Formats: sequence, structure tokens, C-alpha cells
Amino acid sequence: MASFYGVIHKTEDSDYGLSFPDLPGCITAGSSLEELEVMAKEALTLHLEGMAEDCETIPEPSNYKTIARKHEHDFDFFGITLITIATVQKRTRVNISLAEQDLILIDTAATKLGIDRSAFLVMAGKKIALEKSITHY
Repeated sequence: MASFYGVIHKTEDSDYGLSFPDLPGCITAGSSLEELEVMAKEALTLHLEGMAEDCETIPEPSNYKTIARKHEHDFDFFGITLITIATVQKRTRVNISLAEQDLILIDTAATKLGIDRSAFLVMAGKKIALEKSITHY
């Protein structure tokens, strides 16, 4: 099991956003807190898998008080949540064909979210599955 605290940000006209202070670049968003939790688990899983594949050292999680002190005064601070995932799973490489303009759109969106193409496609697929109540694999 791996657990990291995520900082939730929200403004009046935005979705809920979540970042992991101990894992720069590991961010996600959701239109509800329930969706945010699903997306946060997926983002954390993909980020840690990528770090493992790249032989990067996974940092020790900071404690709640340290994160709270650093972020509780952010203008869009909403709260802090502990996200726990199962052991990092092995990724499987797949080959897909996309229209060039779709690939550009996917890569642009992924870059703006600070994630890679694979993470973006998985998050998008899971969001649709969640919206359609498809929960069994």
C-alpha cells in the first residue's frame, strides 16, 4: 500500500483540483469529490508506476501538519485528503492509431495537466466509465 496526502483546491467556477505536494507534477481534477477521489487514485498509481519504471526513488510522504501549514492559506484551498492505493501495478504497452489532430489535442491537454499521454487516456476512460456507472473490469 502507498499513501500520500493530496491538497484539494476549488474556486467558485472550477472543478475540484488535487495535487500531491510530495510528488511534483502529480495532479488531477474532478467535477465532484467522489470523482476527484477516483481520479486521484488513478493519478497517484500512474505517477508511482512511472517513477518505478524510470528507477526514481519514491519519496517518503510528508506528514499532515507539514502539508497543512504550507497550503492552508492558499487562496483556493479546500482541504487535504489521504489517498491510499494498492501496490503499484505493472503497466502494459499497447499500440493504438489516432487521427493526428486527436493526438495533438490529447498531448496538449496532458501537458497542461502535468501528466503523460498514457495517464491522460486512462483518466479520460475512467471518467467516462464512472459517469456511465461502469465499475467492473
